[in-house]
Amino acid sequence: MTKSVEDYLEAIYFIGLKHKVVRVSEISKRLNVSSSSVNNALKELIRLNYITHEKYGFIEMTEAGTEAGKKIASKHHALKRFFKQILHVSEKNAETDACSIEHFISEESLEKLIEFLDLYDPKEACAVVSLESLDGLHNKVKPLDLIQPGKTVNVFKVACAECLKKRMLELGLLEDDTVEVIKNEKSGPLIIKIKGCNMVLGRGICSKILVIDDD
Repeated sequence: MTKSVEDYLEAIYFIGLKHKVVRVSEISKRLNVSSSSVNNALKELIRLNYITHEKYGFIEMTEAGTEAGKKIASKHHALKRFFKQILHVSEKNAETDACSIEHFISEESLEKLIEFLDLYDPKEACAVVSLESLDGLHNKVKPLDLIQPGKTVNVFKVACAECLKKRMLELGLLEDDTVEVIKNEKSGPLIIKIKGCNMVLGRGICSKILVIDDD
């Protein structure tokens, strides 16, 4: 099934969730395409046994079509949730990007993404370190993404969700480790050196890694 046909099936699925019946005009309006384009796509969906459609009649999804539509919709939902909740992308761009990527993401990547979303705890990911835990280091503790290139600092705390903490452990980044910042520009990932090896980390993750800057 092509990307275009998947878009039509997804549109039919979502319209069917809100209304008892689906019409060509509703699909045309949702996807901003002509009625003739919709009718051509419907022929392909009928061939795939995903819908039934009598000329000038209502469109109904078959059992196979409903399952396929549900699968596409779940991809869209997971991707949009990731963009909005984790990356803080705008509503408009999260919707557009989810529509684009849902057709190409692998099953493995989708499963890992959903697993991450299930484990993600916004409260923990945005945890604020208590004043008591700073033990007089208030002016020295900073997020890693604010450290200038060429500086060497010690990791104080990884203040992110448990799934990301596990990822840090897998990468060998532990509390009290010494880290040298190799590259840190105004945007984009950081390059750090730890235990003699260079590592690329996203800016979002680096903002949750608190370090002690003695300068």
